[in-house]
Amino acid sequence: MPSFSESVFINCPFTSNFKPLFDAMVFTTIGCGFTPRCTKEINDVDDIRITKIMTLIRECKYGIHDVSLSNGRLNMPLELGLFMGCKEYGGRSQAGKRCIVFEEKDYKSKAYLSDLGGQDMMAHNKKPNTIIKKVREWLAPKAVDPNKIPHSPFFIQNYTDFQNFLPGYCAAKHWDIDEISFNEYVLSVSNWLLTNPIQTP
Repeated sequence: MPSFSESVFINCPFTSNFKPLFDAMVFTTIGCGFTPRCTKEINDVDDIRITKIMTLIRECKYGIHDVSLSNGRLNMPLELGLFMGCKEYGGRSQAGKRCIVFEEKDYKSKAYLSDLGGQDMMAHNKKPNTIIKKVREWLAPKAVDPNKIPHSPFFIQNYTDFQNFLPGYCAAKHWDIDEISFNEYVLSVSNWLLTNPIQTP
């Protein structure tokens, strides 16, 4: 189990069209030396989903939230609210929580999240490279040794190299790349970074 201070809760749409952005979030989180956490890591169908979400939020100091609407679903704003509520009312152990909030386009979320008027949001415009840049800028100062975290162009190049590597890696393991699970993807990224480290010596 990763520690509280190295755990990053990822709250975003789990749709096929968002997958390139989600994969970029996970890759950059691991590259910065943190552990990505999300509900997809738990496969126990007996767990009540909201209980699972609250447990994960409590276990993570950091959160990456994307409030882009997908077919009118409000799951992402709900989970952002739970994260902020945990920070505010969870006592001393939760008070240090920090998060970054993404939206698709600048100011688009204001129409349905007006109470977040004081919260700076980042627009990604559905571009994975923008996600990599913004997540890296946010997480790097929080790393154990920030000076070891290269700038985003190196992350972007390594992510491109990893994407080229992944199909062969999956084939060698007899995995269907279209059915790879979250835990398998995290394992793939972690193994890649062992031999292709982003962080400097």
